[in-house]
Amino acid sequence: MPPTDSKFAYDDCYGAMDRALEDGKGVRLAFAKYGDAVHFRMRLNKARAIIRKDNLKIYDFTHPMHGHSSYDSLLFKVTKLDEIWYTYVEVAQTRDMEGLSQLEDPQCEPLSSKAENIAIVPATPPDTSLPPLKRRV
Repeated sequence: MPPTDSKFAYDDCYGAMDRALEDGKGVRLAFAKYGDAVHFRMRLNKARAIIRKDNLKIYDFTHPMHGHSSYDSLLFKVTKLDEIWYTYVEVAQTRDMEGLSQLEDPQCEPLSSKAENIAIVPATPPDTSLPPLKRRV
């Protein structure tokens, strides 16, 4: 049976996502079985998708929330620690980035500048011939 599209069936998911946003870093929920942790992660994703779908109807297409959710900044992960499965609801953190064009390392040179070293090899079609079937009599 497919998961329900009713927003009211996911109150526990919205509660976990709200607490993760309030915490600023995230929360985790413990489960005895891997399948239960994965199932909850699936429900979190479905709950977020329902909000996005509702926001398509609520907001005009020029509004920033049109097709988006306030939970879009959350990451859902399943991890095992000491025989206990956890579903992590984490707030995505901005990471330090550096532009590749500013690097001096020649190994990080963009591929487009090494175009003369690239050979284009035509793809050979795969062998689709099958051996004849042997029938048992």
